[in-house]
Amino acid sequence: DGVLDESEIDHTSYLCAESEIWDGDVAEADWLDQGRRAAIERVRVIKGSLVIPVDGEVHLPALELVTGDLVVDGRMTVLDLPVLRTVGGNVVIDAPGVDALELEALEQIGKELFITGNGANGDSISAPVLRDIGGRLVLWSAAKGAVSMPSLRTVQGTVAIEGSVSSLSLDALESVDGDLVYNDLVLERVHL
Repeated sequence: DGVLDESEIDHTSYLCAESEIWDGDVAEADWLDQGRRAAIERVRVIKGSLVIPVDGEVHLPALELVTGDLVVDGRMTVLDLPVLRTVGGNVVIDAPGVDALELEALEQIGKELFITGNGANGDSISAPVLRDIGGRLVLWSAAKGAVSMPSLRTVQGTVAIEGSVSSLSLDALESVDGDLVYNDLVLERVHL
């Protein structure tokens, strides 16, 4: 009949425990409540948008998926998202206290990647396994340092470099569905 009876089920496993899923948006008020912040730091999936407007260190060691937007807008000194693989919406980052912005596991962004700042010293912006951006790629204003996205294949929008980027490596880039806008006075080297 297409439906399993209890007697037909040998074993059931869950990919995520209920405590590993945050249902809804994470907003500033959630970061201010210690209990909610502790829960955020344990989640693997956020079914909604994640706004990080805090100072200090941010460690989200288990977070793999944000179905909505990821908005980083705070004076944090550490932004640690070591297993974040997918963001379904936009990624907007203004993190003036983070010199080396590392998105080491990020593979896919559903909409745009917009970086407006990454530290006073701005050493680097790195997304080594990022393959696809579903909208624009914008490095704006205070985005600084060497930008490396060696696995990026597609950008379904404009690529705009208007920050203080010293080098840009997009070695695997195959497709840009928009313009390439370059207005960066510091950029010395581009690899496409």
